[in-house]
Amino acid sequence: MSRSSCANSAAIHSTALSTCLPRPGDHVHPYACLLASTRLKGLPPPLTVSIADPLHDEANAYVAKLQAAAVPVQTVEMHTPAGVDANARRRSSTDANKFAVMATFVASVSNDAA
Repeated sequence: MSRSSCANSAAIHSTALSTCLPRPGDHVHPYACLLASTRLKGLPPPLTVSIADPLHDEANAYVAKLQAAAVPVQTVEMHTPAGVDANARRRSSTDANKFAVMATFVASVSNDAA
């Protein structure tokens, strides 16, 4: 990712946050910043999907906090290790097994809601 696209992405993210969370204190509210939450026990089991992006480390930290609170978590990582060519990354991102895990999770949530 180029510096200009990173800067543009940061500007878009900042604008979106300011629109959705207008007060400065809102940005650290547990609903906006899941890592800030201290009330994790009893949450329904989530599915976390992460990719190799700036939020990957935060996703992993959130999963660790959920697991420490005895919340069962399913995870799907949609990336390959560094150094793998672009075609391998694309194949990894569209791995049918990963989508099957997500579809099964969504179906189970839908069944629970019915």
